[in-house]
Amino acid sequence: MPLSDIGRPLAFLVLLAVMAGKPTATAIEEITQAALASEERIGTHIRLEHLRLYRYIGESVLINQHIEPHFSQNLSTALAKTLPQSKSFSRKSLNNMALFAAEYREDELEHSGLNLVSWGHVVLLIHLVPNKNARAILAKKSATNNWDAGQLWAEINKSFDESKRPPKNSFP
Repeated sequence: MPLSDIGRPLAFLVLLAVMAGKPTATAIEEITQAALASEERIGTHIRLEHLRLYRYIGESVLINQHIEPHFSQNLSTALAKTLPQSKSFSRKSLNNMALFAAEYREDELEHSGLNLVSWGHVVLLIHLVPNKNARAILAKKSATNNWDAGQLWAEINKSFDESKRPPKNSFP
């Protein structure tokens, strides 16, 4: 819940803290920091749930594409009808989910570091960084430094020598 939605509970907590003898500014700062930390934990949990979902979808694509050649397209169409507000289920996205499922087991997700960053960052890391440990390090650095995809791209490029650097148009 964003801080703006906390409203009355925040005012009540400030009142309790003031009553406990803390200066108002200190109480407000402590509560604000606690709310921000909670927001980050919630975001990390939501991203982990998305990774689990995307891995499940990707695994389904991997299994079913051998049975039905147009499975990805049919699934994309069905998901677009069911969840029209979501742009996450294009055929290209489903193929990225399949690649993700091929790379990571369910039990690796929580400690992969990938739950700290957006799905776009995960896709970039999977396509451009072959080593899982390097991906985890870059994901953690990206989250800590609040990098956007361009900044992550630049950091990935720093880790490659000139001959192995991915071309700029290779973003998935």
